[in-house]
Amino acid sequence: MTLAPEHINIIAVQGLGAHPYYTWVKKEPTINNPKPKSFRDKISRRVRKSQGKGSQDVLQEIMWPRDLLVPAFKNARVATYSYKSDWKDTNIKTSLRQCAEQLLNVLVQHRQDADALVIAVHQQAFKALRLSVAGIVFLGAPFQGSDAAIYGKWLAQLGRLDMTLIKSLEKDNPALHALSSDFWHSYNDWDIVCFYENKDAEYGPWKTRVVTAQSASLLGKRMIFLDTDHSGLNKFGIDDENFALILPEIQRMVKEGASVVRNRLRKDAGRPETPPNPSSNIPFRRDPDFVDRGTILDQLHQKCISPASRTALVGLGGVG
Repeated sequence: MTLAPEHINIIAVQGLGAHPYYTWVKKEPTINNPKPKSFRDKISRRVRKSQGKGSQDVLQEIMWPRDLLVPAFKNARVATYSYKSDWKDTNIKTSLRQCAEQLLNVLVQHRQDADALVIAVHQQAFKALRLSVAGIVFLGAPFQGSDAAIYGKWLAQLGRLDMTLIKSLEKDNPALHALSSDFWHSYNDWDIVCFYENKDAEYGPWKTRVVTAQSASLLGKRMIFLDTDHSGLNKFGIDDENFALILPEIQRMVKEGASVVRNRLRKDAGRPETPPNPSSNIPFRRDPDFVDRGTILDQLHQKCISPASRTALVGLGGVG
């Protein structure tokens, strides 16, 4: 989630190889059969009628960034970002870094993916964007890779496909480890929440945990499990218990984001953060016999101007 002047931007970034639309869609039955809007929905209704199926079987598509986030955050701009990263496509030959840099350039043009934010640390062109990130919600991000990547690697080898992206997701991949380490050191004081799956994914007779809790976590950051497999981490419906866990985190980031970003920008500009309001003041009358020590007082003022700063005065006994 980013903040721009007078705007809140909630940006949903799909995973590698994911569909730009259906990665966010959950299909669930609806009792009321709404009037079909798209041509595809009209055809689907006709097929169901020809098969003798009633309206109870009609499924509705819940695209949660559009159908759940937009109504919940009326003053926010909600967007999804898609990029070509389907390793099964013979025409796709990109790396994680290329995907990340493309995301940053698109966001800068229209005014964040962990790799993109690591790049933003080192490139001044993206500095304002980096400082404007109020919080990040990760949904099963494989910071330490995934054992399931080996199956994709086998398929890529059989189909003679480019394996650049799929190799980057292998468990204990050195490049992925370096990326995760750089990200943590650059953003360990930011508001980040990591969600992970609590169920195995089923592929026919095989079951596997695509991303383990350990791989989906960052040191020192809160972890919350969702009662679903990896595919369900980014699909929510109406009255969804998993969405009920994610929504408060986004609401908190939106509520606190403005002050967080404002203080971060002030700190970057060399200005102190906004100090908290004092709970009480003890009145002191000025001493008419006080002798000003201008140099010392100026030094104390500079040391005490930063929030929560502490300064010790040391002198010989009896000097007051």
